Amino acid sequence: RTPGGFTIFVVSMSGKRVALEEMSSSDTVKNLRSRIQEEEGTPIHKQRIVFNGHQLEDERCICDYNIGKGDTVHLVLQLSGGGYSIMSTLSDLSGTENAEAS
Repeated sequence: RTPGGFTIFVVSMSGKRVALEEMSSSDTVKNLRSRIQEEEGTPIHKQRIVFNGHQLEDERCICDYNIGKGDTVHLVLQLSGGGYSIMSTLSDLSGTENAEAS
């Protein structure tokens, strides 16, 4: 954690929103997932993080995705059978946004 860092918001598929404070642009996605596990108890291996329609890769820094102060990432959970469909999830998200706009 970086004292004086910034806050990133995490929104789950259920709509729950959590603030992760003291984040740094040099934090990796894996660090972000560790913080989510600390705050929410969601195991790292079940988390998929999405920002601007892209699934984030563990070894990259959040700055690689232009994630900064006040940004919101989406938490998608991997199903216990090992499968999940990130594309259908993203499609569902954009369908909801389109429906709200009409």
